[in-house]
Amino acid sequence: MKIKEVCEQTNLTRRAVRFYEEKGLIRPTVTQGNDYRDYSPEDVQRLRLVARLREYRFSVEQIRRLLESPGERAAVFSEHLRELRGEHEECTSILNALEGVSLPQSMEPDALYNALNHEETPLPARDLEPDFGRFDELTGEERAALTRQASENVERRERSRLRLRMGLAAVLVLVLCAGTALGLWIHSENTELTLFSGMGSDVVFLDTDVPNDNGLLLAEMEMEFPTDSPIPSGIYRIPFEDSSAGSALSSSLLPGEVYAGLSITVSVPKREARSLGLLQPDGSLNVDAVLPRVFQDQDFALRCARITQVHSGV
Repeated sequence: MKIKEVCEQTNLTRRAVRFYEEKGLIRPTVTQGNDYRDYSPEDVQRLRLVARLREYRFSVEQIRRLLESPGERAAVFSEHLRELRGEHEECTSILNALEGVSLPQSMEPDALYNALNHEETPLPARDLEPDFGRFDELTGEERAALTRQASENVERRERSRLRLRMGLAAVLVLVLCAGTALGLWIHSENTELTLFSGMGSDVVFLDTDVPNDNGLLLAEMEMEFPTDSPIPSGIYRIPFEDSSAGSALSSSLLPGEVYAGLSITVSVPKREARSLGLLQPDGSLNVDAVLPRVFQDQDFALRCARITQVHSGV
């Protein structure tokens, strides 16, 4: 018969039937190839007896001896009775001790400990660790199933960790790429664009050492531009180069003298040049937009423009 019928006739679970089979208390016929089990009426009778003996707290080993060694039955019963009497005496001692306990009002652990410490009612010696040997073991099939499940859980966790690591690696790569791109963009945006332009115009230097807060040598000059020029004629201030050459140029100029023109270098961060509309389509500075900004925006001139050369009228 099938295990389902066995369970119905013995009131045992499938696990219990397989467990007792694992322990050798029954021996069903096993079909080779498909591991199919056929339980006999004798197996059912033995299982009924096993279940009844377990109700009387016989161990599996004691039940095996009762089934396989009829000559030991009296010894097994005597042994089991001694064990039960010992447990009964132990339980009686514990019961008597607990009945004499007066529970303290205090919630402190020491108070309850002292209340349980009855020297006049000694308790039996007991192990502090549970007797795990008294618990039934799993059947071989159940152990194999648990082993497979544990292995699957380990593999599942490893796959999850691998996916997590791969995801983190991908995110890290994206962050690095984005950071690199951002860094390149920032570097590109902060790149100085330089324009060198010569201007032919009448220039009269009024002062070549105008004091200022930035420590630069400023030239104050009057410049005359053609009427069609986008830059109006007027008085302007532009720094010299912040170098020995700039100082030499400043000291060589004669106030009131008319000069034929000058050369200016303009350096602007690309980001600022874009925001001010100073770039050409190819990304370079547009001289037609930059020079008017130099002469019309004093702050821009102080930060970005430098006089590099002055042309004499000779």
